Parts: sequence; C-alpha cells; structure tokens
Amino acid sequence: RILDNVLTSPLAVSTETRSWMDEPTAAGFQLSGNTINGAAPSGDRTVPTNYAFWVAGIAIYNADVGGTISDNTITGANFGVLVDGGSAKPTGLDNIITGVRAAFGVLNGGQLQIQSSDLADYILPIDPTEPFASGDLTCNWWGDVAGPVGVDPGIAAGVYTPWALAAVAGTSTTGC
Repeated sequence: RILDNVLTSPLAVSTETRSWMDEPTAAGFQLSGNTINGAAPSGDRTVPTNYAFWVAGIAIYNADVGGTISDNTITGANFGVLVDGGSAKPTGLDNIITGVRAAFGVLNGGQLQIQSSDLADYILPIDPTEPFASGDLTCNWWGDVAGPVGVDPGIAAGVYTPWALAAVAGTSTTGC
C-alpha cells in the first residue's frame, strides 16, 4: 500500500521517475491519496523527456495481480498513469490528472480501468503507442463536455464512451 504521499519535482528538467509500484506481487495493491507534482514541462509538451516525470506519475509494470489506483492527483508527467505488461487490470476512481502529455497509456499488453476521474490539460487523452485493447476509461471527465480531445482514430470509442459531462472526481456523482 502506498498511501497519502507527496512527491514533488521543482525542476523543469527530466527526472527518470519510473513508478510507485514496480511489478506488484501482492493482490490488492493500493495507490491512494498521493499527490505527484512535476514542474511545468520545459519546451515542447509533445516530447516525453521535457517533463519532470518523464516516465509517468504512476507506472505499473508487469501487474499480474489486481489492485487500485484511486484518489491521486498527478501533474507534470509524460503519462499520468501507465500500465506496462501483466495479466491483471488495475482499477481506480477519483483521480485528477492535469498538465500531462498523455493521461493514460498501456504497453506490452497492459490493461487499465479508471473511471470517475478528472482529466484536463493533456496533449493526448490516451497514448496510441500500442492498441488499447483491454481497458475501460468510461465515465471520466475529459475537461470538455464533448469528451476527450485528440483521440487517435485507432482507439475504439468504447474505451472512453460514455464520458462524464462535468468534473466527477471526489463527488458522489455516479454514472455518466
């Protein structure tokens, strides 16, 4: 369990911060109530290494056990949440992710289910590096009533549709 921590990088230079949970082995891992603050990116926001946290605010590698990613605030990272590999699907609610290159990403068959979260000021809502084949990012507020902006056409609408029509993180609002 990684709960209620603050991680801040006051530098606008690249810091290879990889994750708060690398290859979890205990079922029911929990990342909750954490604040991850990276300084504003230096230079072009589309370049991953221009972010203080150039890997991710939260990265999960080879998750073969389930767990939760909830109630976190992430700013100034290449990925807000990245899942790289593994057979389990981490889930989560009530995250706030802003000022990132990509709100979410999956690599090497990773899976992710994050809902009722607020996402804004991103370049990409979902990184299209690999197909987002097994994920559920529905019922999130994407910073606009029209839904996520800049979705790659290769990402199925069912991954992020329907979406919330207003901010939902930390509220009693359910559904979308």
